[in-house]
Amino acid sequence: QAEDGIRDVERSRGLGDVYKRQVSSLVNTLGKPEAYLLLKDIGKKLLQTISDRLSVALLREGLQDALKVISSLILFYDGVPAKMAYNEKTGILTCEFTNLVSSQYRLAAEKGLDVFPSIWGLVLLGLLDYYELDISRANAVFHPDENKWVIQYRLHRKRLPLTEEEEERLTLQL
Repeated sequence: QAEDGIRDVERSRGLGDVYKRQVSSLVNTLGKPEAYLLLKDIGKKLLQTISDRLSVALLREGLQDALKVISSLILFYDGVPAKMAYNEKTGILTCEFTNLVSSQYRLAAEKGLDVFPSIWGLVLLGLLDYYELDISRANAVFHPDENKWVIQYRLHRKRLPLTEEEEERLTLQL
């Protein structure tokens, strides 16, 4: 490992490799459901910190406006033009990344990762949790000729915990 601890010396393709190895290691160690919950918790904490410290209106303006803010932050901090839109009728969130000069985005697209490789991907998980939405990847297409990556997620309302009465009824049915 390099002195700065960021990338391996041999055959590294940059932070995208590090990101993929860390996520893969996390999934292998905890399992995919637990790793997802951990990443979502990190995203919630990041979201709260950003909202508290930067006075960014991620939580006050509604989901569509929050997605626009996150798209702007991705461009500003990662240098990747992003467009995110949620279609409430279909329940599909579309994230489009263009001009993938950032190697970690390109690598993530090529490897088919579920969440885009940025702190903002974690913030998105936290934001969706705030709006009580669960996420699953529906589709992802990388267009190398256009240098564009489009990911579609299916969003659905979280299931509320069962009441004691509902649990008892289920137990009796079994």
